[in-house]
Amino acid sequence: MKELIFTPLEMTNSNFSVNDMAKNAEGAVGYDVLKDSVIKKMEYYNINAMGPAGSINSSVTDMAKWVTAWINNGKAGGKELIPIGYRTEAIS
Repeated sequence: MKELIFTPLEMTNSNFSVNDMAKNAEGAVGYDVLKDSVIKKMEYYNINAMGPAGSINSSVTDMAKWVTAWINNGKAGGKELIPIGYRTEAIS
């Protein structure tokens, strides 16, 4: 994925590890409210062993690059990254 998708699309904030996501300055964080008034940043919960969608963590900017490739018939920089057969099957 990194070699075939992330790198060609310049998806520099996408990874497969909660630990890597925690190191990213652009990573999203959750918050909890304690006793109706105290806002506390929540720690990441490591779900690597059971993570959905291949455990991909990403940013809105990187996801926009992925969607743009889909809109452009699987192409980015003039190169087909998402083969037509896969796109056809995925949207069927």
